Amino acid sequence: MNVLNVMYWWVNQKEFLRNFSEDETKLQQARRFWKSLEETDLWVWIVIILLTSIVCIYYYTWFNNTCRPFGYHYRRRYWAGTLLIWWVLLFVCICCIDQFVLYVGLSGSNDILWTRRVSAIGWSTCIYILLSIIWCSCLPTNAYRWFKFK
Repeated sequence: MNVLNVMYWWVNQKEFLRNFSEDETKLQQARRFWKSLEETDLWVWIVIILLTSIVCIYYYTWFNNTCRPFGYHYRRRYWAGTLLIWWVLLFVCICCIDQFVLYVGLSGSNDILWTRRVSAIGWSTCIYILLSIIWCSCLPTNAYRWFKFK
């Protein structure tokens, strides 16, 4: 199993390909679809890690110092609001990356793409929470430290 494929824990490649084993043309299309899906996984992970880090850094540094009234934005609702906005932006980014996947219209291929989008949001949330814990516990900020564990 490829390390990048942790998004597909509940999607079985063999079972997906087995659905098309009777028709050689569809089986080849399914293999090409899966191969193109794997080829774009690296870009999905780059977007998840890099942009989630940027969003978290934005929240803990620039956000509180530029929005009026100054210094009153480190509340749970603002943290959650930033996360929700990031979910929407991430979904759009993953949909753009999915445009590079060879879509062949096979049954089940849309489900796999939706699984990848939802998994990306889940992994992004985990990274966002982890970075928030690290930031609140180790780095200087005037944020409300509701993730501080020291």
